[in-house]
Amino acid sequence: MMQYAPFFYKEKFMAKRFYDSNKYDDSWFRNLSPDLKCVFDYCLCKCDHAGILELDIESVNWHTKGKNTLKEIQENFATKFMFLSDNKIFIPNFLYWQYKNELNPSNGVHRCVYDLLVLEGIRVEPYLASHVLKTDFEEWVSLCKQLKEKGMKYTDLLKQRKEEK
Repeated sequence: MMQYAPFFYKEKFMAKRFYDSNKYDDSWFRNLSPDLKCVFDYCLCKCDHAGILELDIESVNWHTKGKNTLKEIQENFATKFMFLSDNKIFIPNFLYWQYKNELNPSNGVHRCVYDLLVLEGIRVEPYLASHVLKTDFEEWVSLCKQLKEKGMKYTDLLKQRKEEK
């Protein structure tokens, strides 16, 4: 009898991403060469869930069938990418497209994104949901315990902060 792997088993899981279809209306994108448009899409597809990607120029060119240099990428994407090092980028708009710049520590994925941003030395405050404090992420476990002792939920705390302002 033939054995099958469970239907959910895969070597790698494909990341699901929201996509900004309005980029084709943006003159910046329209003015890119076809090669660089492919590079931009490659970066959006290959970055991690915090919008961070270590560029391997050989891989980029192989996948996009281009002949781009790292310098060309740095020059053409200077306003769209933050270069953390010569070949490591952060795509700030990625967080808006995926999370609407509303990172919230009650979401496990958001906590992981927060940790990745902090690890890379990226300022996180612009990407937090309103009334969420940086310390909420840093002290998530103790904050949850404190709220539980008070019979509160995190959403109650956010409402309370909103009312105080």
